[in-house]
Amino acid sequence: MKRIICIACMLLQIGIAHAQNMVPNASFETYSACPTAYSQTNRASPWYQYTDGTTDYHHTCGSANVIVPNNFFGYQIPASGNAYMGAYSFTSIITPNSYCEYLAAPITPLVKGVTYEVAMSVSLANTSRYANNGLGVWFFDSAPTTVATLTTLSVKPQVNYINYGVITDTANWVRLKAQFVADSAYDNIVIGMFIPDIASGGLQTTDLGGSSGYSYYFIDSVVVQLPPGSGVDNAQKNTSCKVYPNPVNNEFVVEHIQPGTVIKLFDLLGRVVAQQTATVTKVTIDTQTLVAGNYILQLKDENTITNIRIVKE
Repeated sequence: MKRIICIACMLLQIGIAHAQNMVPNASFETYSACPTAYSQTNRASPWYQYTDGTTDYHHTCGSANVIVPNNFFGYQIPASGNAYMGAYSFTSIITPNSYCEYLAAPITPLVKGVTYEVAMSVSLANTSRYANNGLGVWFFDSAPTTVATLTTLSVKPQVNYINYGVITDTANWVRLKAQFVADSAYDNIVIGMFIPDIASGGLQTTDLGGSSGYSYYFIDSVVVQLPPGSGVDNAQKNTSCKVYPNPVNNEFVVEHIQPGTVIKLFDLLGRVVAQQTATVTKVTIDTQTLVAGNYILQLKDENTITNIRIVKE
């Protein structure tokens, strides 16, 4: 298996610093195999197709239709690294919700009541006849991980980029940014087109000419983080806790924590690999079965949330 390791900025953070990205494999650099055809999103794990719509994985090592920078849908250099995703966003002026594609992945759980900045880079593919508004992000923590549909999702996204209007740029990447307050411990993200409500102006499209009958957007560099400069205004961290040894071999100790603290250890794909609730102020975490690499330890009590990088040797 050929794999390019993308450590991402979250590994450089101690605490819940604003530069920590809650999204794993955010620029789709880590892959299990080069894409050879359409509909191979899952080769950039943990990303997957949320509906029956077939999102595409594009990479510099890919085959003709999904290679970067010049593929079936057009020409575009990645906003970051060597890869990006692609998805149909609009397919018919007559029935605008007849077909739409959505990209999804599990993420590091968000903290209820905390403000997050959600950003991604998009570029309209050259073969697109249409461009549209309505791109957005929906978070969930208690919903099916896939939905059997080809049409536009009827859910209301927590993040919409309606202020950017119809995105028509095929030459450059457009960086979309918006903020929202998490009202749940969301641990999944879905990206795609969500039809704006009437109050926001509804669905808007621009006909750029041609015969393709669709809009197709490249997507790259997905980031969910605390707003720059927010510091600990949104969430306090436990500055008294101690974690040792680090790097670790078979186990490590967490001390000076409150009984009731929820302890979770995440791998780089956002999966929980160890979890327990502290009953005392000093806890030992067994890591014998974990493979060598980088992990994120999350400590959450009633008042604080703290993330710490853990290195398993």
